[in-house]
Amino acid sequence: MLLWGEEISMNSDRGNWYLLTAIVLGLSLGLFYSWAISPTGLEESHPHILRSDYKDVYRAMIASAYDANGDLARAQSRMALLKDEDEAYVLAAQAQRILAEGGDYKEARALANLSSALLGNVPVADPPAPTEIPLTSTLEPSPTLTASPSPLPPTPRTTTSTPPGTAVATPTATTTPTPLPTFTPSATPILPFILKDHEAICDPALDVPVIQIYATNKKGEGVPGVEVLVKWGDNEMENFFTGLKPEFGLGYADAEMTPGVTYTIEFSHSGITISEIEAQECSGEAGEYWGSWQIFVTQPD
Repeated sequence: MLLWGEEISMNSDRGNWYLLTAIVLGLSLGLFYSWAISPTGLEESHPHILRSDYKDVYRAMIASAYDANGDLARAQSRMALLKDEDEAYVLAAQAQRILAEGGDYKEARALANLSSALLGNVPVADPPAPTEIPLTSTLEPSPTLTASPSPLPPTPRTTTSTPPGTAVATPTATTTPTPLPTFTPSATPILPFILKDHEAICDPALDVPVIQIYATNKKGEGVPGVEVLVKWGDNEMENFFTGLKPEFGLGYADAEMTPGVTYTIEFSHSGITISEIEAQECSGEAGEYWGSWQIFVTQPD
């Protein structure tokens, strides 16, 4: 029989080896269970199952890559992985959201460029020489209208007029013009355009006079990313682009006019110059108001 003191001495001699044995046995059983009994399966992830914000990042990366290498086929194959129903529209809508949130203008421009390319607008080498087209409004000014606002440069409207066939959105006039971001045009322009139609309009639904641009390709589809220059006064100039308001169409853009100021509209890389654009005085059931302009351009056959 062992005395109590001798038993304690034998337990002390064994030390903590039984703890190490338990740890090793536990790890072994855990590994055996995870590897042999219930292993974790590896599954491939696809871009179309990403969250919407990660999809936006993916599209921006595709657009930036296309902007750098011009490989449209590769961009198309990458965009196909997202399984968007209308790739060009989604790209243009994302570009608009970036600008509305004060994001990276270059990224928005790259998205608009890729949207335009997906619609079949390929680069050309030499655009035609500019041709000036003086216009004369057929609307008779009303002698009873006496408003004489101070000339201001045109600015993009936060709420725009509605193209034909869509719901009307009431624009909000701005008193302080906000300059558009400066952009350096790409060295490879899209296909040039020809002037299809232009007219002064009287639309009482518009609270302020605007210049509305509609750019379409040979198939009649809206073309985003078309640069439009508006000039007035002594060498004053601003630029804006189609496609940044896709709810009104991929080829739509507009800029506000100030009554009493004469504007000239130019389409970059297309040689189209339209001068003598002024807000005309209109009257109707809604009373007296300022008229607007609509300009339609299309790509030649």
